[in-house]
Amino acid sequence: MENLSREAVTVGSAIAHIEQSLVAEDVSDGKAVVALYSAAGVQLPEQVLWTFDQVKVFHEPVISNRRHHLDSQLVAQKRRLAEINSETAVLAARRSEILLSLKGKGAFSDMTDATRQLAIKQGELARLENQLADALLLEKGGTERRDSENKLLARLQVDLAARMDAVSNAVLAVEEARSALYASDRQGYLEINATANGPEFKIKIDGNRSGGISSMEIFCFDYALSKVTKDRHGGPHFLIHDSHLFDGVDARRVATAIELGASLADYIEGQYIVLLNSDEFDKLHFTAGFDARASVVPTTLNDTETGGLFGFRFR
Repeated sequence: MENLSREAVTVGSAIAHIEQSLVAEDVSDGKAVVALYSAAGVQLPEQVLWTFDQVKVFHEPVISNRRHHLDSQLVAQKRRLAEINSETAVLAARRSEILLSLKGKGAFSDMTDATRQLAIKQGELARLENQLADALLLEKGGTERRDSENKLLARLQVDLAARMDAVSNAVLAVEEARSALYASDRQGYLEINATANGPEFKIKIDGNRSGGISSMEIFCFDYALSKVTKDRHGGPHFLIHDSHLFDGVDARRVATAIELGASLADYIEGQYIVLLNSDEFDKLHFTAGFDARASVVPTTLNDTETGGLFGFRFR
């Protein structure tokens, strides 16, 4: 309707212009010129008047053709104006029908709600686009991090390969402790692998994953670590195990572990310290020639007036 309205203005202007042109189109007979000369006191000869007649005869068909053209243009423009008015009336009726339908069905509120929902979705879209940008940035950072990890892993693998002598010594030390504890009835091993998170140490002794076997795996690892540390750095000249390490371990293997600790103390030129309750120590049977009681440090717990620890007496 807006386009038709603008076109109607243009067509109306064209009609007015054509009508003005039709009024202006007329053939002059020269009488005005003769009258002008007469007023000036000049008499025109008959030849001049005859020329005016010739000009009139010449212009009459030209003016007639132009008027015919303008008439046809005027008819066409008026017909187009009528078409515009007709189309505008049809569209106005359709608009009224639509507005009436919208008014009766509450579609204006629906449109308002839809506009609000669109704004929400657009906000959600913007948020997701920002999340995508952040995710791509994180992915880029993750790729760079993985590249760095791969480089570090490669360096660690090269370093581990260069230290195979130390790794072999550690493996042999673990095997030495395992064979003393379990002879040939349980096999075990130590693995040192290069991973993206750093070196990974795996020590395993065959059997169910009871607390006793797990504790002896720790003992074997500590035993090997102490020997390797002594060989490479000379220290720290002591190893300490709390009684919890031997929970669930049968007395025979506890005695063997203590004897291994004693030999380790000689090797590292230091001490192997074990904390055990006296009743547990009395259950142990050591090999002939090993005097464990000679190495027991007599300790008296006496932090109360009557003796004991935190009010408890130990015998």
